[in-house]
Amino acid sequence: MITKNKNVKLQLKPPAQICVEGKSHERLSCNSCHTEWVSHCVGCHTEYDPNLEGYDLLDNKDIMGSWRETPTDFYVDYPVLGIRKEKSGKEMIDTFIPGMVVTIEKMKNNPDKKIFKRLFAPIFSHTISKDGRNCKSCHNNPLALGYGKGGLTFDKNGKWVFTPQFSNHKEDNLPKDAWIGFLKTRDETSTTRNNTRPFSIAEQKRILVVGACLSCHDEQSEIMKKSLTDFDIILDNISSKCILPVWN
Repeated sequence: MITKNKNVKLQLKPPAQICVEGKSHERLSCNSCHTEWVSHCVGCHTEYDPNLEGYDLLDNKDIMGSWRETPTDFYVDYPVLGIRKEKSGKEMIDTFIPGMVVTIEKMKNNPDKKIFKRLFAPIFSHTISKDGRNCKSCHNNPLALGYGKGGLTFDKNGKWVFTPQFSNHKEDNLPKDAWIGFLKTRDETSTTRNNTRPFSIAEQKRILVVGACLSCHDEQSEIMKKSLTDFDIILDNISSKCILPVWN
Protein backbone atom coordinates (compact mmCIF):
# COMPACT_ATOMS: atom_id res chain seq x y z
CA MET A 1 0.00 0.00 0.00
CA ILE A 2 1.27 3.48 -0.90
CA THR A 3 0.29 6.32 1.44
CA LYS A 4 -1.54 9.23 -0.16
CA ASN A 5 0.47 12.23 1.07
CA LYS A 6 4.06 10.96 1.33
CA ASN A 7 4.04 7.99 -1.06
CA VAL A 8 5.46 5.74 1.64
CA LYS A 9 5.29 2.06 0.71
CA LEU A 10 3.82 -0.20 3.40
CA GLN A 11 3.87 -3.98 3.33
CA LEU A 12 0.36 -5.40 3.84
CA LYS A 13 -0.14 -8.52 5.92
CA PRO A 14 -2.14 -11.35 4.32
CA PRO A 15 -5.57 -12.18 5.77
CA ALA A 16 -5.63 -14.49 8.77
CA GLN A 17 -5.99 -18.17 7.94
CA ILE A 18 -9.52 -18.33 9.35
CA CYS A 19 -10.59 -15.63 6.88
CA VAL A 20 -9.66 -17.67 3.80
CA GLU A 21 -9.87 -21.24 5.04
CA GLY A 22 -12.24 -23.61 3.29
CA LYS A 23 -15.54 -22.88 1.57
CA SER A 24 -17.78 -21.97 4.48
CA HIS A 25 -17.07 -18.23 4.53
CA GLU A 26 -16.06 -17.56 0.94
CA ARG A 27 -19.05 -15.22 0.40
CA LEU A 28 -18.36 -13.05 3.45
CA SER A 29 -17.16 -9.50 2.90
CA CYS A 30 -14.37 -8.41 5.24
CA ASN A 31 -16.56 -5.85 7.02
CA SER A 32 -19.31 -8.40 7.70
CA CYS A 33 -17.00 -9.92 10.33
CA HIS A 34 -14.87 -6.94 11.29
CA THR A 35 -17.52 -4.21 11.73
CA GLU A 36 -17.70 -3.59 15.47
CA TRP A 37 -20.92 -1.54 15.65
CA VAL A 38 -23.47 0.43 13.65
CA SER A 39 -26.36 2.74 14.54
CA HIS A 40 -29.92 1.38 14.44
CA CYS A 41 -32.81 3.86 14.24
CA VAL A 42 -36.07 1.95 13.92
CA GLY A 43 -39.01 4.18 14.74
CA CYS A 44 -39.24 7.52 12.92
CA HIS A 45 -42.61 9.26 12.77
CA THR A 46 -42.95 12.18 10.35
CA GLU A 47 -45.97 14.49 10.30
CA TYR A 48 -46.74 17.64 8.33
CA ASP A 49 -47.65 20.62 10.54
CA PRO A 50 -49.14 23.60 8.64
CA ASN A 51 -48.51 25.88 11.64
CA LEU A 52 -44.81 25.03 12.03
CA GLU A 53 -42.25 27.53 10.74
CA GLY A 54 -39.95 26.06 8.12
CA TYR A 55 -37.54 26.91 5.34
CA ASP A 56 -37.98 26.19 1.64
CA LEU A 57 -34.56 25.18 0.32
CA LEU A 58 -35.66 25.38 -3.32
CA ASP A 59 -37.12 28.87 -3.11
CA ASN A 60 -34.61 29.96 -0.45
CA LYS A 61 -37.16 31.56 1.86
CA ASP A 62 -38.93 31.17 5.20
CA ILE A 63 -42.36 29.54 5.00
CA MET A 64 -45.22 28.43 7.21
CA GLY A 65 -45.83 24.70 7.16
CA SER A 66 -43.10 22.13 7.69
CA TRP A 67 -42.37 18.52 8.61
CA ARG A 68 -41.90 17.40 12.19
CA GLU A 69 -39.87 14.23 12.65
CA THR A 70 -39.86 12.27 15.90
CA PRO A 71 -37.16 9.56 16.16
CA THR A 72 -37.53 6.70 18.66
CA ASP A 73 -35.84 3.42 19.65
CA PHE A 74 -32.24 4.27 18.74
CA TYR A 75 -29.49 1.81 19.69
CA VAL A 76 -25.96 0.72 18.76
CA ASP A 77 -25.12 -2.93 18.04
CA TYR A 78 -23.67 -5.28 15.45
CA PRO A 79 -24.94 -4.72 11.87
CA VAL A 80 -27.65 -6.80 10.24
CA LEU A 81 -26.31 -9.13 7.55
CA GLY A 82 -27.75 -9.60 4.09
CA ILE A 83 -26.84 -10.09 0.44
CA ARG A 84 -25.19 -7.61 -1.94
CA LYS A 85 -24.80 -8.58 -5.62
CA GLU A 86 -21.60 -7.36 -7.28
CA LYS A 87 -21.36 -6.24 -10.91
CA SER A 88 -19.89 -9.64 -11.76
CA GLY A 89 -23.10 -11.26 -10.53
CA LYS A 90 -21.45 -12.80 -7.46
CA GLU A 91 -23.50 -12.48 -4.26
CA MET A 92 -21.65 -11.42 -1.11
CA ILE A 93 -22.77 -11.33 2.51
CA ASP A 94 -22.47 -7.73 3.71
CA THR A 95 -23.56 -5.30 6.43
CA PHE A 96 -26.90 -3.48 6.61
CA ILE A 97 -28.79 -1.05 8.86
CA PRO A 98 -32.39 0.19 8.99
CA GLY A 99 -32.27 2.80 6.24
CA MET A 100 -35.86 3.91 6.68
CA VAL A 101 -38.42 2.48 9.09
CA VAL A 102 -40.81 5.40 8.92
CA THR A 103 -44.49 6.34 9.03
CA ILE A 104 -45.50 9.52 7.16
CA GLU A 105 -48.88 11.05 8.03
CA LYS A 106 -50.92 14.18 7.27
CA MET A 107 -49.26 15.10 4.00
CA LYS A 108 -49.78 18.64 2.74
CA ASN A 109 -51.72 17.72 -0.40
CA ASN A 110 -53.50 14.65 1.00
CA PRO A 111 -54.00 14.82 4.80
CA ASP A 112 -55.77 11.44 4.95
CA LYS A 113 -53.01 9.47 3.24
CA LYS A 114 -50.44 7.49 5.23
CA ILE A 115 -47.15 6.01 3.97
CA PHE A 116 -45.18 3.30 5.78
CA LYS A 117 -41.76 2.10 4.66
CA ARG A 118 -39.45 -0.57 6.09
CA LEU A 119 -36.28 -0.33 4.02
CA PHE A 120 -32.85 -1.56 5.01
CA ALA A 121 -29.69 -0.10 3.49
CA PRO A 122 -26.17 -1.42 2.88
CA ILE A 123 -23.63 0.29 5.13
CA PHE A 124 -19.89 0.63 5.61
CA SER A 125 -19.75 2.03 9.11
CA HIS A 126 -15.99 2.81 9.43
CA THR A 127 -15.99 1.02 12.80
CA ILE A 128 -13.68 -1.76 11.66
CA SER A 129 -11.93 -3.79 14.34
CA LYS A 130 -8.83 -5.96 13.95
CA ASP A 131 -10.62 -8.78 15.76
CA GLY A 132 -13.58 -10.30 13.94
CA ARG A 133 -16.89 -11.10 15.61
CA ASN A 134 -17.32 -14.57 17.07
CA CYS A 135 -19.34 -17.36 15.48
CA LYS A 136 -22.38 -17.13 17.74
CA SER A 137 -22.73 -13.39 17.10
CA CYS A 138 -23.83 -14.34 13.57
CA HIS A 139 -25.21 -17.87 13.69
CA ASN A 140 -27.09 -17.54 16.99
CA ASN A 141 -27.96 -13.86 16.81
CA PRO A 142 -31.46 -12.83 15.60
CA LEU A 143 -30.28 -9.28 14.87
CA ALA A 144 -27.62 -10.53 12.46
CA LEU A 145 -30.15 -12.63 10.56
CA GLY A 146 -32.60 -9.75 10.17
CA TYR A 147 -35.21 -10.70 12.80
CA GLY A 148 -34.35 -7.84 15.17
CA LYS A 149 -33.01 -7.85 18.72
CA GLY A 150 -34.32 -10.48 21.12
CA GLY A 151 -33.75 -14.04 22.27
CA LEU A 152 -32.99 -16.88 19.85
CA THR A 153 -32.84 -20.31 21.46
CA PHE A 154 -32.49 -23.87 20.20
CA ASP A 155 -34.47 -26.36 22.29
CA LYS A 156 -33.96 -30.08 22.89
CA ASN A 157 -36.66 -30.93 20.31
CA GLY A 158 -34.73 -29.25 17.50
CA LYS A 159 -36.89 -26.13 17.38
CA TRP A 160 -35.56 -22.60 17.04
CA VAL A 161 -37.60 -20.10 19.07
CA PHE A 162 -37.33 -16.34 18.57
CA THR A 163 -38.61 -13.89 21.19
CA PRO A 164 -38.40 -10.28 19.90
CA GLN A 165 -37.31 -7.45 22.17
CA PHE A 166 -39.55 -4.91 20.44
CA SER A 167 -43.28 -5.13 19.88
CA ASN A 168 -44.68 -5.63 16.39
CA HIS A 169 -45.34 -2.57 14.25
CA LYS A 170 -49.04 -2.14 13.57
CA GLU A 171 -48.43 -1.43 9.88
CA ASP A 172 -46.83 -4.77 8.92
CA ASN A 173 -46.83 -6.91 12.09
CA LEU A 174 -43.03 -7.23 12.18
CA PRO A 175 -40.91 -6.28 15.22
CA LYS A 176 -40.03 -2.60 15.04
CA ASP A 177 -36.34 -3.24 14.30
CA ALA A 178 -36.76 -6.28 12.00
CA TRP A 179 -35.89 -6.50 8.33
CA ILE A 180 -37.69 -9.82 7.84
CA GLY A 181 -39.92 -12.12 9.83
CA PHE A 182 -38.55 -15.17 11.63
CA LEU A 183 -37.74 -17.79 8.96
CA LYS A 184 -39.46 -15.61 6.36
CA THR A 185 -38.11 -13.25 3.72
CA ARG A 186 -39.13 -10.21 1.66
CA ASP A 187 -38.68 -9.10 -1.94
CA GLU A 188 -36.52 -6.38 -3.47
CA THR A 189 -38.83 -3.62 -2.20
CA SER A 190 -37.38 -4.15 1.29
CA THR A 191 -34.09 -2.39 0.52
CA THR A 192 -32.83 0.98 -0.68
CA ARG A 193 -30.70 -0.57 -3.47
CA ASN A 194 -31.76 -2.86 -6.29
CA ASN A 195 -28.68 -5.09 -5.91
CA THR A 196 -29.32 -5.99 -2.26
CA ARG A 197 -31.72 -8.28 -0.42
CA PRO A 198 -32.25 -10.02 2.93
CA PHE A 199 -31.36 -13.66 3.42
CA SER A 200 -33.62 -16.17 1.70
CA ILE A 201 -35.35 -18.79 3.84
CA ALA A 202 -32.88 -21.42 2.61
CA GLU A 203 -29.93 -19.21 3.59
CA GLN A 204 -31.42 -18.60 7.04
CA LYS A 205 -31.83 -22.31 7.61
CA ARG A 206 -28.24 -22.94 6.55
CA ILE A 207 -26.99 -20.34 9.02
CA LEU A 208 -29.16 -21.73 11.82
CA VAL A 209 -27.97 -25.31 11.28
CA VAL A 210 -24.49 -24.07 12.17
CA GLY A 211 -26.05 -22.18 15.09
CA ALA A 212 -27.55 -25.44 16.33
CA CYS A 213 -24.08 -27.01 16.35
CA LEU A 214 -22.71 -24.00 18.24
CA SER A 215 -25.38 -24.49 20.89
CA CYS A 216 -23.36 -27.49 22.10
CA HIS A 217 -19.91 -27.24 20.52
CA ASP A 218 -17.43 -24.50 21.38
CA GLU A 219 -16.41 -22.50 18.32
CA GLN A 220 -12.75 -23.32 19.04
CA SER A 221 -13.46 -27.06 19.19
CA GLU A 222 -11.90 -29.34 16.61
CA ILE A 223 -15.26 -30.21 15.04
CA MET A 224 -16.19 -26.56 14.46
CA LYS A 225 -12.77 -25.75 13.04
CA LYS A 226 -13.15 -28.67 10.60
CA SER A 227 -16.59 -27.35 9.60
CA LEU A 228 -14.92 -24.29 8.06
CA THR A 229 -13.32 -26.48 5.43
CA ASP A 230 -16.48 -28.30 4.34
CA PHE A 231 -19.57 -28.20 6.55
CA ASP A 232 -21.46 -30.74 4.44
CA ILE A 233 -18.90 -33.44 5.29
CA ILE A 234 -19.43 -32.69 8.99
CA LEU A 235 -23.21 -33.05 8.57
CA ASP A 236 -22.78 -36.42 6.85
CA ASN A 237 -20.86 -37.75 9.85
CA ILE A 238 -22.65 -36.29 12.86
CA SER A 239 -23.00 -38.16 16.12
CA SER A 240 -26.26 -39.85 17.08
CA LYS A 241 -26.35 -37.43 20.02
CA CYS A 242 -26.54 -34.41 17.72
CA ILE A 243 -29.88 -32.66 17.23
CA LEU A 244 -30.47 -30.93 13.91
CA PRO A 245 -33.17 -28.27 13.45
CA VAL A 246 -36.75 -29.28 12.68
CA TRP A 247 -38.38 -26.73 10.37
CA ASN A 248 -42.04 -27.72 10.34
